[in-house]
Amino acid sequence: MNLTGAQAAFRCVPQSRKAVVLAWVMHDLTVAARDTYEVGTEHVVDPARLRRFNELQHRLAAQVAKCAAGDSERMPDDIIIAMVVEFEESARDAFWRAIELEMTTR
Repeated sequence: MNLTGAQAAFRCVPQSRKAVVLAWVMHDLTVAARDTYEVGTEHVVDPARLRRFNELQHRLAAQVAKCAAGDSERMPDDIIIAMVVEFEESARDAFWRAIELEMTTR
C-alpha cells in the first residue's frame, strides 16, 4: 500500500494505541537491522544502513514516549509514518504487520 494508505490506516488507530503500534514497528526494525551485521561476528558490513536504522529508531522512540505521555507537541503522525514507509521495504512491512496486529487485537 502507498504512503497515503499508510497514513490513513494510522489515523484509524486510537490515540491510546499509537505508541503500541510504533513500538511493534521498532521491534521489527531491530530484526531487519541485523542484516547489516556480518553473520557470526560483531562486524558491521553496512554501517551506513545501520546508521539510518539507528536514526529512524531514535525518532520513533521519541514519538512513542510522546504518544504515551499524551504530548501534543510531538511530530505529526503523517510525518512519522512517512519516515517509516519511505525508509525501505522492511520498514513498510514492519508498519503493516503492526497495523494488522493492532486490528486483530481490538
